[in-house]
Amino acid sequence: MGFISSLLARVNIAKPDPEWRDEFRNSIITCHMGLERDQTKLCFFASFHPQGLISPFVLAYLRALRENGFDIVLCKTSPVLDAGTLESALSLCHKIIHRENIGYDFASFRTCFDVVDDWQQATAILFTNDSILGPLCSLSPLFAEMDNRPEVFWGLNDNYQGKYHFQSFFLYCKAPVLESKAFLRFWMDLEILDDKKEIIAQYEVGFSRRMIRAGLSHAVLFPIGATLDCCKRLGSAFQYPEIFKKKTVNTTRYCWYELIEYLNYPFLKSEIPRDNHYKSQQINKVSDILKRALPESSWAYLEDVIAPLDDDLNH
Repeated sequence: MGFISSLLARVNIAKPDPEWRDEFRNSIITCHMGLERDQTKLCFFASFHPQGLISPFVLAYLRALRENGFDIVLCKTSPVLDAGTLESALSLCHKIIHRENIGYDFASFRTCFDVVDDWQQATAILFTNDSILGPLCSLSPLFAEMDNRPEVFWGLNDNYQGKYHFQSFFLYCKAPVLESKAFLRFWMDLEILDDKKEIIAQYEVGFSRRMIRAGLSHAVLFPIGATLDCCKRLGSAFQYPEIFKKKTVNTTRYCWYELIEYLNYPFLKSEIPRDNHYKSQQINKVSDILKRALPESSWAYLEDVIAPLDDDLNH
């Protein structure tokens, strides 16, 4: 049963316009077949690289997901695909989609449904992307906790910016979520949008808010309260005490070092070494931290990730 057919079978809504129904499938340039389906969980992974590479960090993340029982659909929106890294990724993925760069991550996630006919049989789906670098430690304890606890909708981090939501770079939906009308209706309503602010409001923030409003049990692995408590205990060693007075704070930006070093957080947001907007005093430790995720043979790639930061520090 295709994606639209499965939705119509479960949700009492009108049949969609045929042109709308093909909007996501028509964005696919090529779809490459990798491994046969042999796992119970699915991962839909959105990725972009200007040169079409599949970076060592993405490969490391894919490998960790495969080790934790996922069949992976990688959706690339790069202008081209690099043949060498494509072959490496196909040894880890069920399918790799190359699609037009329209609609950002949630359009890529929606497209993944169109190439996996039996997605509704999965015990869970993870929605993730390459805006995080890692994993810096084993993901197995995190998935074990999510799978063993009764909550059915999970995030890595929560956030009160805009409205309360789970940060969209890691959203884990167990079977009761996949079977819910809120989940199915969200993907049925999703459109390809161009306005980034509208995408954030409707999809990146809106998805978790709709799941929570639907009454689905939910939790985060690194809640904002526990993260800030950890930072407060550090006293003057924590660089940004002013955030404790704010109603909203993005802990993956201000507390990235504390999350990794004290709370065993598995990722670093790629914007930290790329931009260092918040002038972190710990930024010189980024290279050694990121080496945890990569084999030594791939350490040279760190120059592409951290070089802009070095330029910033020298001026």
